[in-house]
Amino acid sequence: MQQPGRKSTAALSVIPRTAIERPLPPEGLSEAEAALWNRVTATKPPEWFLPDVLPVLAGYVRASIKAEAMAAALAKFKGVPVNPIKFRRYMEINKAHDQAERLVATMGTKLRLTPQSRYTSQAAATAQAKTKVSDKPWEFGKSG
Repeated sequence: MQQPGRKSTAALSVIPRTAIERPLPPEGLSEAEAALWNRVTATKPPEWFLPDVLPVLAGYVRASIKAEAMAAALAKFKGVPVNPIKFRRYMEINKAHDQAERLVATMGTKLRLTPQSRYTSQAAATAQAKTKVSDKPWEFGKSG
């Protein structure tokens, strides 16, 4: 039972321990998808990924791995092929890659994994203003 009145400073300084743990990769994910799942969940506090968003996270990692596979397949073409049969295949892979990339971007935003979903436009402008940009790109990464 709670005591009436204000809570003491000592009572307010106690932070209850939460029982929320990082979600484990669901059954059915490939090894690469499970590894990405673990990398993504490690970047946020455990309470970021509650049970209601886990299906979206699973879709995000599947789409991410698919997009990587499509990018690797496109790289094998070494440019746009002239042969009509190869060109058709190239365009199919390119379309699948574009769809997977759009899905990754949408889900990443919905899961609040992207900078756009974490910052207001004003906060982003403030961060940009605080960033020192050199007129000399060859000095990038140099201190002083």
